[in-house]
Amino acid sequence: MVVRKMKLIVCVAVTAAFAGVVAENVQLYSVTHRAAPEGFPGAVLVTADADGVPHFDCVGEAAPGRRMEPDTVFWMASNTKGVLAALVLNLVSEGKLSLDDPVEKYFSSWKKFPVKTRPTLRMLLCHTSGLDVFPKKAIARPGMEALAEHVHVEPLKFEPDTKYLYSNWDIDVAAAIVEKVTGRPFDVEMAERIFKPLGMTDSTFIPNASQNARRAAFYKLSDKKPPMPTKIVRNKLAPPYMEVGVHPEAGGGLLSTPRDMIKFFQMIARGGLAPDGRRLISAPLMEKWTAKQTPKCVKVSYSFGMKVDGKGSLSHGGAGGTWAEANVKTRKARLYMVNVQGSSKVAKSFRDDWMKKTALSVKKSK
Repeated sequence: MVVRKMKLIVCVAVTAAFAGVVAENVQLYSVTHRAAPEGFPGAVLVTADADGVPHFDCVGEAAPGRRMEPDTVFWMASNTKGVLAALVLNLVSEGKLSLDDPVEKYFSSWKKFPVKTRPTLRMLLCHTSGLDVFPKKAIARPGMEALAEHVHVEPLKFEPDTKYLYSNWDIDVAAAIVEKVTGRPFDVEMAERIFKPLGMTDSTFIPNASQNARRAAFYKLSDKKPPMPTKIVRNKLAPPYMEVGVHPEAGGGLLSTPRDMIKFFQMIARGGLAPDGRRLISAPLMEKWTAKQTPKCVKVSYSFGMKVDGKGSLSHGGAGGTWAEANVKTRKARLYMVNVQGSSKVAKSFRDDWMKKTALSVKKSK
């Protein structure tokens, strides 16, 4: 049946029902489709309780002639950092890693750095290790280990744990440590330890044909011209990581859907639990994750791969405009899924209005 009304709310049962075969896990969600304001291409806005039915407000177009859907594939950009942090915390929960492990434990060449404080896994996740945003020079070969060793070509910029410098490179070295401990590529571990238990079947670093066909176009926004499809350019990253979807990159290379990402943030809102009750992240680590982990000398309230507000929220944004938040106190989550470059008054007004209406933070008692 073809739905023709843009604002019709549809309740869907997600099953694998075919020829009498029914999936074990059935999840309900609701979807609304509506037109985007003039001058704004479109977005998917998602709200959900920790254990509740997500609502997908699909606004406008994912690409010319193709509307936004819960399974539209977006470049998650720096929202990837929080997912990598969850992978690290999962391994810490199992005793396979320690946040205070020095990087030189896994890459002995880091012992050569003439610094008083030795860089640790915790510092990598909090962007206080001293690494730059990303190498300025081309990487010798793809892979997280190559990025971990490249630091000797472009060394640390400051004494570790004295400053904050937002860095993809930090997260990539953390991913390299994951690979050392597990003996497998970080994206394989992420798929097994995070995506699989959460049912995130459309999350990947290298999209297949089906996922590519559902990708959201990347639009350039301005107040002077209509939104125009454009190519993603990761101008702060050195080759071979300039292009998305070719080589896995832990600091910002994930592609995913609203339907998948809300599952991840619901897991955070549940306090680290998968839908089946399995604990992916220990309770003590969840408590640390929602607290400021940057040192007192750093004003930025940042924790492991995500920002914190001191009121129970973990949040992060990405270069393409995606933004997500979960609150462990209110047990709610929300996503703003869009892939755009630049800005416009229309886009800002649309986002600001949604942010205000869906705020998750705990209200102060009178």
